Amino acid sequence: MQNEAFLEIAKELKSARENKGVEISQISNKTRIDAKYLKLMEEGDFDYMPDVYMKAFVKEFADSLGLDGAEMVNKYKAAKFGRVEQSADDDLVSTKTDEPVREFGSGEGENTVPGEVSKNNNQLVYLAVAFLFIITVVIVYFAVIKDGSTEFYKENTSSKQQETPAEKRFVEKKPELKPDSKPAAVDPSEGPLKVRVETSDTLWLRVKLDDQQTNEYMMYPNTSKNFDALSEFRFVVGNSSAVKFFLNGNQLQFSGNKGTVKNVIIDKNGIRK
Repeated sequence: MQNEAFLEIAKELKSARENKGVEISQISNKTRIDAKYLKLMEEGDFDYMPDVYMKAFVKEFADSLGLDGAEMVNKYKAAKFGRVEQSADDDLVSTKTDEPVREFGSGEGENTVPGEVSKNNNQLVYLAVAFLFIITVVIVYFAVIKDGSTEFYKENTSSKQQETPAEKRFVEKKPELKPDSKPAAVDPSEGPLKVRVETSDTLWLRVKLDDQQTNEYMMYPNTSKNFDALSEFRFVVGNSSAVKFFLNGNQLQFSGNKGTVKNVIIDKNGIRK
């Protein structure tokens, strides 16, 4: 039996889409989320992918329909965990209270005992903290995740596709070759290492190059990204059956399973066992 709260979220998403008169295929083209995943969400199925990027799917779907994406993610968390979970990634404060907040000037405060005043004040503080944190999460999402590129990363688009607000594409400049010259083979033991990641389906990717900071990406079918490092690449891949790795232009032997998460370390010798 499906979670009733998930069914409510599904009904809200589907109603918003139908009221706008748009098809699932149009939402898929706009959000770059596979149509089959959008359909599963409208049917109340939110368990087909790891939670870390199931939340990203819910937010993208809601935003594309003009709904509040952050609020919809909170509804998803409440449905999945029975409350708005507090984690290292979100640290959201639950806004659930047992009693309504008294209005100022209502006349009820004259007979309020000190303990009740303190309890109401604490509830107001929790609500204020939760509101400020949600605003912060939204700002960070748009500033970092949706524009998630740094000067160390270059994205190479393998197909000509129209840019959307959810992603920015960068074309890697290739060195010009003089007439009658041939590109020299790259020796992995000399100079920076280059890794290209290619996808055949939607997946989530976390990357750490050498000792630099960790970055996360949402990659879509038939796209690729290029990364440079001096000695080591550390990847965490969701939906690991849909990814290929190339080291300095040579494909590496790698296999994964659909919907599973794998850790991959690559150095000059290839994938580390």
